[in-house]
Amino acid sequence: MENKEGEDEHDRQSIVCVQNGITNVDDESSANQDASSTDIDFKGSTSMTREQKILFITFGLTNLMNEMTFSILAPFFPAEAGKQGASNAQIGLIFGFYALVQFFTAPIIGKFLPTIGCRFMFIAGCFISSGCNILFGCLDRVEPGTQFLVFSFVIRGVEAIGAASSMTAFMAIVANKFPNSVGQTMGNIEIFSGVGLTIGPFAGGVLYQLGGFILPFVTLGGISIVLSLSLLFIIPVDNNLSEQKKTGSFIQLMSIPGTWVGVLSLFIGTAALTFVEPTLSTVLQQYNLTPTQIGLVFLLMGFGYAVTAPTVGWIADKRKNTRTLLAFGYIVAGIAYLIVGPWPVLHLPNKLYIICIGVVLIYVALGCAITPTYQDLLVTVLHNGMPDDLSTHTVVSGMFNSAFSLGSFFGPTMGGLLVQKFDFAISSSLFGALNLISAACIILFSLWEFRCGKGRRKTMYVARFRVTAEETKSLLNSEDDNTDSSISDSKDENEIEPSLSSLTSERELQINIPPDDREPLLINL
Repeated sequence: MENKEGEDEHDRQSIVCVQNGITNVDDESSANQDASSTDIDFKGSTSMTREQKILFITFGLTNLMNEMTFSILAPFFPAEAGKQGASNAQIGLIFGFYALVQFFTAPIIGKFLPTIGCRFMFIAGCFISSGCNILFGCLDRVEPGTQFLVFSFVIRGVEAIGAASSMTAFMAIVANKFPNSVGQTMGNIEIFSGVGLTIGPFAGGVLYQLGGFILPFVTLGGISIVLSLSLLFIIPVDNNLSEQKKTGSFIQLMSIPGTWVGVLSLFIGTAALTFVEPTLSTVLQQYNLTPTQIGLVFLLMGFGYAVTAPTVGWIADKRKNTRTLLAFGYIVAGIAYLIVGPWPVLHLPNKLYIICIGVVLIYVALGCAITPTYQDLLVTVLHNGMPDDLSTHTVVSGMFNSAFSLGSFFGPTMGGLLVQKFDFAISSSLFGALNLISAACIILFSLWEFRCGKGRRKTMYVARFRVTAEETKSLLNSEDDNTDSSISDSKDENEIEPSLSSLTSERELQINIPPDDREPLLINL
């Protein structure tokens, strides 16, 4: 009899209101913490375990090869495609189609990634990208005209799906395996990305001169396939990740206003980052620079981004001030774009050294703005009640890659059109204005969200909240008439005393309403 009473008391105590993903009774006391301290703690020891070191090196090399594959086309493909009967507009679409496919596929991959598995998706994506890279090198052997264009779009599109798969999976694994240093780890991996973007065009030009159109693709594709095969033995099988099959909710993710701020600012930052790729070389040619000298300017740009990314990631982890870094980065990038143009109102001399300083400053500033965005999205969604598990990490990764890809498509496409319609100075000034507007939106929204320093509010519009005993009984009866559970009347309207001994599994009561002053809460039965 005493044991029965003890069990009933334990069942009553198990009905707790859960805040910020707390699901244990022992954790109930943490719900009383101040709102400003509810952000996920990304601080901690930066020393890596053996598994983390293996994953870090693997992801770094994979990112290096992915970015080299993306940038290797620049020095020779336009001329080769022109020989195959492709127009300038069609060549531009072939370049942009890669990012456009990633924009549509990354969220879908992120949604179903827990069901498919991170390890399988990452390795499969690397295999697909590697194989398509080799196939792309055979395009000079197809018939010119329509056949060349069709195969170019198909191979480039499938390759983009593979890259989106591996990138989304890698970011989700980083969030799971490096929980105390997400920002710093992403920043360090961005070093490999910056190096790949920097040396990709140079390596492509050298290999093209040595062996023609096919050699750059066969070389990089072959190295990537060897790396992909090694991943089968390098990346350990994680049973914890394999057992997490629940998919995340994009509706819940996008119901958080802070997510929109991060995604839109990332889109603008990526578009500004890629705007200079097809347009700057034509500006530098007016100074009678050789291709090697122009390549050195791009090398400086990549160097600035690669140096900034790990430093910013470290600051984001230690200081947890991602919003400050985002705003600062976009302000500096906006000013730098006004200098590079230069904006006619400034009356700056049109000198080469001003352009060089400006473009390096752009990449340094955007490295400061883009690198902590993924961590900022994670902190925002977890603060607003989404679970800290694989399902959340995958949908955040998918949304991040989707916004990044859309910006990568929009930047060079709109940049080329603007330069053709107006000139580089006006186009650069417009992108500078976009960066300044992005910084203003981040600052104003952060002042509102953090109550001007008084504590961070919850802003989810798909919220969980407390219901009364009568409401609970009505909802449970309407949901399942055959349930064996019973809810007794309570003297206190907010107190619930169900008989849990007859329930075979845990239930979660969730109702979607606009947020108000009440904390998002969950009742577990």
